[in-house]
Amino acid sequence: RPRPRAFPAGAQRQAYLAALTGGAERANWQALLAQVRARWRQARVDAPNVMLDLAGDRKAYARQGADSKRRAGAAIERMLDSALAWQVTGEPIHLADARVTLLALAAWDPRGATGVNHHQVAGRMLWSMALALDWLWPELSPPERRHVIDVLARRMDDLIDEFGIHPRRKLDKMPFNSHAWVALGEMA
Repeated sequence: RPRPRAFPAGAQRQAYLAALTGGAERANWQALLAQVRARWRQARVDAPNVMLDLAGDRKAYARQGADSKRRAGAAIERMLDSALAWQVTGEPIHLADARVTLLALAAWDPRGATGVNHHQVAGRMLWSMALALDWLWPELSPPERRHVIDVLARRMDDLIDEFGIHPRRKLDKMPFNSHAWVALGEMA
């Protein structure tokens, strides 16, 4: 079916929009819109720095990992909330914010601090960027779409290589690697 594929269509869409904007979820929807609008005044989150070597200072590594997760989470939340606001309201300012944030995330190094070395973030980056790509598809140029798809493909290849082929982390040898399973599930 036409995009967005990951958003209700037809009668389901109308029922969803009615529930959000005028039904039981109205107060929550208004709070989300206020949050989205407040972010317009905030600077965009920069890409996290490359992760430290795990063999070094473990506390510094943990702090940097938490910072990467926080930065990525803030950017992802901004992108998805703005994309949802665009889908519901059709207001161009929501589209602009979601679009710019998606393209900013696509510019982050796929092998950097949000890549496979920090797989808790890697899967979330994949899932959220794919969802935003679907929701914003008609509003992105063909080169922008191709760039986001290429970034997603590189991130997916890295996760598959790390957990499907890598001899230390192959999931058939380490079936209780919960972070890998979550990342691969988000990728799927």
